[in-house]
Amino acid sequence: MSRDADTTTDALFDGAVTVVQPRGGYRFNVDALWLADFALQGRRCRHLLDLGAGVGVVTLAAHHLAGVGRATVIERDPLMAELCVRNLKRARIDARVHEADVARARFEPAITGSEKDVTPIRSELGSAMQRIARGKT
Repeated sequence: MSRDADTTTDALFDGAVTVVQPRGGYRFNVDALWLADFALQGRRCRHLLDLGAGVGVVTLAAHHLAGVGRATVIERDPLMAELCVRNLKRARIDARVHEADVARARFEPAITGSEKDVTPIRSELGSAMQRIARGKT
């Protein structure tokens, strides 16, 4: 069976957005749409960070609802990451998809100004997340 036979293409927002996702197993649900709407609250996003992105539905919804300038997307499952790349390219979203497991990242306290922050330290994630934290997109 081909990979395309193992997937479905589903429409969101009255067909304005399409999502390729696995036919079986985990498939996105309305929570991803609520999260995108809540996070952006109608404001355009210069740089979105999507951790545990699956097939990229939060990023796709955020882009549709308010616009996303750029996205850094992290997904641990190779098939989901591949479908995420496909979905974000189809939507013409400027995104970098990284295959990595955020749950296994090590964290160390870091001082920023007078506040104590938690910054992930891991070669796969560290540099991208540190740039975002410093506002350098």
